[in-house]
Amino acid sequence: MSKVIEIVNFKIKKQYDRSAFLKANQSMAQFLEEQPGMLTRSLCLNEETNAWVDIVYWQNMALALAAQEAFMQSPLCVDFGDQIDKQSVTIQHIKIMSESMTESQIA
Repeated sequence: MSKVIEIVNFKIKKQYDRSAFLKANQSMAQFLEEQPGMLTRSLCLNEETNAWVDIVYWQNMALALAAQEAFMQSPLCVDFGDQIDKQSVTIQHIKIMSESMTESQIA
């Protein structure tokens, strides 16, 4: 099976600030680290638009979708999820067709 990238674009609700969201992210990071098949994650912010992008690499699509389902049930994700403007969310799961790494990443 092929690795996949999960890309989630969103904004946080206006009543929350960046520091509160990053604090909630600590529990979200713990949740993801416990998920089978999670390889790496980057949480990014476009400071010009205040749009966030959550990028997670998964071993395969089945494990990515299982983690998405588990997210909805996990108490670790409640605070993180509550701060997200649900109307702004877009989710993509994209199959990786080719990868390149530097020697330092391989070692």
